[in-house]
Amino acid sequence: MIEFRSDVNDPVEFDKAGLSYLQDRYRNLVREVKLAVRAAAPFESALLLRDVASGMEWSTVARHLYLAFAGCESLGEKPSKYSRLWAAYVFTRVVPILRLNSQMRDPKSRGRSQREFVAAFFHALSALAAGSRTFISMSGGARFWGVVSSLLSRMFQVVYEEERCRFEHSFLFNPGLLLSRYETQLSPLLRSSMLEMPLLGMAAIVGQALRDHHWVTCYEKARQILDDLADIREDIMCGRLTFPVLYALQQDHGSGNLRRIIADLWHRIEKGGQPGILPEEWDQVRKLMRDYGGFEVPSVKALRWLKKVGDGIFSSLPGNREPLLLHIELKRAYLARLRASNFDDTPPSFEVD
Repeated sequence: MIEFRSDVNDPVEFDKAGLSYLQDRYRNLVREVKLAVRAAAPFESALLLRDVASGMEWSTVARHLYLAFAGCESLGEKPSKYSRLWAAYVFTRVVPILRLNSQMRDPKSRGRSQREFVAAFFHALSALAAGSRTFISMSGGARFWGVVSSLLSRMFQVVYEEERCRFEHSFLFNPGLLLSRYETQLSPLLRSSMLEMPLLGMAAIVGQALRDHHWVTCYEKARQILDDLADIREDIMCGRLTFPVLYALQQDHGSGNLRRIIADLWHRIEKGGQPGILPEEWDQVRKLMRDYGGFEVPSVKALRWLKKVGDGIFSSLPGNREPLLLHIELKRAYLARLRASNFDDTPPSFEVD
């Protein structure tokens, strides 16, 4: 197994090497999925290709697919047997979440018409319909769709709640209201189901009942909390309070400086002013996040969850586990990279041919 060791490996180089391995392993299959996407739904695929051309890079879509392929292999199946299924998965899972995220992460959307968000929502619905048609027409596809549709329902409920709570100042003064959501079935840490959907969906197709798949949700939580740690500045600018910031706000019993900085920024955005965080504000935010455990506590949680994921993969999956285990190591390297940059990270570029 390829293992990341912080005392030996450079996290950026490990990330590049790991992604190059996955690209080489799945290059031909990704190309097949592209062709299957075009064949499955010409209208919706035209919208997808337009999005790719305008910024939703295919490399992002491919990284979602790498994890799905790895999950398939871990069940003892060949992902190349299911090109049409992966095309449907792109429409039902990958396109909707990426399309909606692109709008939710726009700090200007608070003070303008929501026309762009509505357009993105209907594009997501169009892609969802295309994917569901493909699933239903396939042998075993209905079983996969049964799993995916349940998880999509949860995903859209979480996205709705996040959108509803953006720029809500009351949560700055009572972060516990949002923190309590992290203990429910609609936890924001379970919003994307990147591994749950393809792994449990494929298990349904091949008739494998995983003895214990609690570890799969641990992967989702770890992955999301690492993304939240990487996106703190962007999320604050977009009016989103994620777990790391909420935890720090909860610990800020004295000065209230973190609360004040965020509130001032949001007021500035709402009045149409400079939407970005000023350098001195960002430095202060990171200092307060460190002081109140907003970096360390989520980091420790992520590492604990990743340990459970590794144990679960070994105990639950009968097939080739190596590509899936590599994803776990890439997450550990990701955290090491965030820590090395003092949580002010610039991701390395990665292209998919």
